[in-house]
Amino acid sequence: MICSECQTENASNAKFCENCGKTLSQVNNQACPNCGTIFSKEDKFCNSCGSLLKESKQKKPSLLKDKLLPREERYRQARQLAIKLAQSTETSIPEAPIVYIGEKIT
Repeated sequence: MICSECQTENASNAKFCENCGKTLSQVNNQACPNCGTIFSKEDKFCNSCGSLLKESKQKKPSLLKDKLLPREERYRQARQLAIKLAQSTETSIPEAPIVYIGEKIT
């Protein structure tokens, strides 16, 4: 394990740097997400499995942002849906049944 403070190579199970005495768990406080090997801040790839350790500096677009449509497109789709629903359902109000209370008036 390389000490990120002084760059000295240490045994993989060492808890302290043999050169500067820094606690390796404090200096190397990150583990590879793939294999769990502890790595220093400067490492870009895991020495054990080769996985990429740092995300690229380019911001990834939000998944939610990718699914959002511009306002005009949302309006157009909502309008088309409203027209389609209006055409497919009955627009007239059904007659209410006549209910007689008491005697029938003729």
